[in-house]
Amino acid sequence: MEILKINNLKKSYIDSEGELTILNGITFEVSKGTMVAITGESGSGKSTLLHLLSLLDKADSGEILYNGKKITGSDKLISKFRNKSIGFIFQFHYLLEDFTAIENVAMPMFLATGNMKTSLLEAEKLLKRLDLINRKHHYPNQLSGGEQQRIAIARALINKPDIVFADEPTGNLDKKHSDEIFNLLRELNREIGQTFIIVTHDEEIASQLDIHYFLENGLLQLHSAE
Repeated sequence: MEILKINNLKKSYIDSEGELTILNGITFEVSKGTMVAITGESGSGKSTLLHLLSLLDKADSGEILYNGKKITGSDKLISKFRNKSIGFIFQFHYLLEDFTAIENVAMPMFLATGNMKTSLLEAEKLLKRLDLINRKHHYPNQLSGGEQQRIAIARALINKPDIVFADEPTGNLDKKHSDEIFNLLRELNREIGQTFIIVTHDEEIASQLDIHYFLENGLLQLHSAE
């Protein structure tokens, strides 16, 4: 069954030189439990596509369906759906500076459940899994860039969302921690059937996922290995 179906998605922006087309009719489907890689040149629109698919931005035209349904309604309802069903790992961590590592990770679950005690317990489990438990009471400015990114990844995973979008999730990590993160995502995919759509510049990672797309000239095409 398709967890995500996209029909003729288009997105343009207006700049000083006129209209700039970023996405020019994206159509594809993602089956539940699939790990999808999207690669492409810088500026090709990969991040824009993720923002549209995760309902963080709106397309000019086209249709996005989750489990066969278009998510509509107020911004509040859409935000509630995103919090429960969608995880997003940003290229830059966007941690809350006044919250500790464990509080940053716990926040999405607390917003969904209102139960801080349970949220902190679940956050602690993820921090252990990511080898960050000894940093749980540190604030973002006390953490390295790699540690901050791993905190952001834990935050995106805490609600066990049906689908996780990741924008260069290992771009700021060394090889060791990059491999750890990829292995964690693969484990979650196998254990609980989470679907992942990952934008990456790492061809090695992309080649290991179930499906590999390449974004070019506003269109998404299946990547062919040479």
